[in-house]
Amino acid sequence: MELTKAIGAVVLGLLLAGCGGSDGGIVDQQTPRVRLFNAVDGESTVFATFQDANLNNLGNSPNAAYASATADTLIANTTATATIVGSSGPLVTTAPSLYRENSFYTLYALGGAFQGYRGLVVADSQLVSPGATFGVRAVQLSTKNASVDIYVAPGIAQAASSNLVFSTLAYGTVTSSGNTAQAVDVNGYVLSPINGDSSYTIYVTAHGSLTPIATAAATLSQGSYNTVVVYDSPAGAATPTSVLVLGDQRITPQVRRKPNP
Repeated sequence: MELTKAIGAVVLGLLLAGCGGSDGGIVDQQTPRVRLFNAVDGESTVFATFQDANLNNLGNSPNAAYASATADTLIANTTATATIVGSSGPLVTTAPSLYRENSFYTLYALGGAFQGYRGLVVADSQLVSPGATFGVRAVQLSTKNASVDIYVAPGIAQAASSNLVFSTLAYGTVTSSGNTAQAVDVNGYVLSPINGDSSYTIYVTAHGSLTPIATAAATLSQGSYNTVVVYDSPAGAATPTSVLVLGDQRITPQVRRKPNP
């Protein structure tokens, strides 16, 4: 009798493993995650609400203070829009974007009443860059600059042609092959070799100039992926343009496959 029960349990386990349900045999998949960065002129905080094609609510982000990013919001593996909401109500709804399982994104809220409001959705790499390198890209959210150049200088070295990484980055865009002579991946990153330690200075200049309009110290560690964010300084700041660096790696998704029967 006990032997019959044991055999039955083994058979049931094999059947369950073989079925795999609707996930195709993959368990522990993570739903898409999206963080919100606020670069909207005149809005001290914004949040975003996500909806699918049938206008079902997929979730709301936390409030994003100006020039900062929220924690991730979990949404669904589907095509969805994001509505950015400010102090007086909805500002703009993005075009539909496909949010994939096991993926992380940043929604950049930008613009203002004069320029118009916009939302820019970009996928964030969760890989580890190979060898002694780091990954870097840039987004240009500053309404005060039609296009900018980005320099990534080791330590406290000055901006120079040798450390120019991106040029002619236009307002409201993320870096692509048109902004650099280096190889660019599908999400706008280039791989840069580690130069000495992981301390760098980021310089933003008007296109064709070596005179910085914004600077920031940054730690760019081996294996990391990072986004340089150019945005309008808040009221009362010493300079009209600011820059910061976001680390793009959050929790790397882990996917396990069930054994085949």
